Amino acid sequence: MLNIVILIFLLAVSYYLSTYARWAWRQGYRRGAVGTILVALLTLVLPVAVWAYHQYVM
Repeated sequence: MLNIVILIFLLAVSYYLSTYARWAWRQGYRRGAVGTILVALLTLVLPVAVWAYHQYVM
């Protein structure tokens, strides 16, 4: 149950970051938008990858 709550929180953070990146791109802040997209992807992918690694490999 806690894993689902954490995943929902991570989805919310990634969504917020992606909407900010879209706004930054439209305002002409291209480098900031690309960096924000990378942070959003890392925020979502890394915790899921670590959880999957510990769940299935260990």
